[in-house]
Amino acid sequence: MGDMRKSFVCLPVSFAMMLHTSPDVILNMLQYRGGPRDFHPQEMIDLCIQLGHRVTEIEMFPCFVGQKGLWDETHCIKRMDYYLRQYKGVLAGKVNGHQHSVYWNGKEIEDPNGTKYPLNRFEIRTFFFI
Repeated sequence: MGDMRKSFVCLPVSFAMMLHTSPDVILNMLQYRGGPRDFHPQEMIDLCIQLGHRVTEIEMFPCFVGQKGLWDETHCIKRMDYYLRQYKGVLAGKVNGHQHSVYWNGKEIEDPNGTKYPLNRFEIRTFFFI
């Protein structure tokens, strides 16, 4: 499949890391043929189910469309912190202002680009775990 560190495959590669499988397996299941392509988290959830896993999705700041957030910011942060202490999984959000997905190993972020860094360098939008 070529260089799995390209930013446009960060979501499937992060899910491969969570599933402890090769990115090639995941990308083949998604019928990825190379080049820029957007991947949606629902594709990843379907793929996990096909592989026998159930995925939980935790939003950092859940809200109803067109309305303010479900909880205040303090509660949302505490809630996410609880789940991050309990589970390993995929984080979707931003790093350095750019949309990105990474693997959270329970201690630090493992980026599909091969680097590792602390959680506080990532702006979390959603946490997925199995």
